[in-house]
Amino acid sequence: MEDQKKTIIALGAVIAAVLFAILFFVLSSSDNGDFSGLTNNGHAEINHLQGKSFYIDQNREVSRLADKYRAEGNQQDAGLLDKISQNPGTVWLTGPTPEDPAATSDINQVKRTSAEASRQGTVPIYQLYAITDRDACAEYSQGGFKTSSEYLDWLDRILMSLSSEAVFSVEADAVGHMLQDGCMTPSEIADRQDLLRRTVSELHGHGQVIGIYLDGGHPEWFPNPDKLAEVLQKSGMAEANGAAVNVSFYADTKQVTEWSARLVDKLGGRKGIIIDTSRNGRGAPDQNAQGEARWCNPRNRGIGPQPTTSTGESHVHAYFWGKIIGESDGDCFGNPPAGVFVPELALELSRNAVF
Repeated sequence: MEDQKKTIIALGAVIAAVLFAILFFVLSSSDNGDFSGLTNNGHAEINHLQGKSFYIDQNREVSRLADKYRAEGNQQDAGLLDKISQNPGTVWLTGPTPEDPAATSDINQVKRTSAEASRQGTVPIYQLYAITDRDACAEYSQGGFKTSSEYLDWLDRILMSLSSEAVFSVEADAVGHMLQDGCMTPSEIADRQDLLRRTVSELHGHGQVIGIYLDGGHPEWFPNPDKLAEVLQKSGMAEANGAAVNVSFYADTKQVTEWSARLVDKLGGRKGIIIDTSRNGRGAPDQNAQGEARWCNPRNRGIGPQPTTSTGESHVHAYFWGKIIGESDGDCFGNPPAGVFVPELALELSRNAVF
């Protein structure tokens, strides 16, 4: 009888060991073994960007201007612009123009970028910015496609042009404007949410796309991220990797990191964040600046941390330079229209950089 008990105990121990081994295997295999970060609530988040290097476009306007300054003997300004040109930036895809109604230039840009990135062994970050009723509230960057079908056709052509891995930041301000009082009608909001869901789904289904980040505003716009999280969920977040935040804004990295942790929790804990640090080295202007003065070409700002996937924060998948440093935010206060490169802005931002 005693021997029988010992046998049962031994058998139980073996079974327990086997079950433990199976449990360990299942847990370590889930999400392709990628447990690169844990949020505070203990849920694993998938970070496919970890260890990647981002694409550097050697043919940007800032690169050409740095070379021009150097050739003229202006080494000081050339060196300041080198701080921008020698770091990764974002490739903006902005849709139709009167001169290019089919947005063929975007498709050619993707083909060129994708091929160059493949040679570099890097990953481009593309900023989609051509949604219907683009910049519906501020109106400095009005444009985009007239219909959802035109937009999705453009997106299909972009995806067909990819020949290397890619990350997509999806439609700056598109989600935030749905929450801005008096900006969009309920019908327009429903249409936009549907289009964003379809966009994310298309991106999700492409094998070369390793990161999809819906635009998530910034902490000054939505200090309490609860409603923002709700709209993100309705706009395709289930198939996205997370949110791109602080895009083209100036909130400092520490503030954005803390705020975005709350946003991630509201999204269920499994999503990640990429933070635009292109112009946040000195944070946003002080509170004496109100309205447009806080975001439209404020002076005495600086470049923030350099693009990297090593952020030291488990929920922050990357720092990236989402804004093209030196480009105008809009024709406020006598500035050039949005998207025009202003050397003085680039030099000032570089002069005040944190590195």
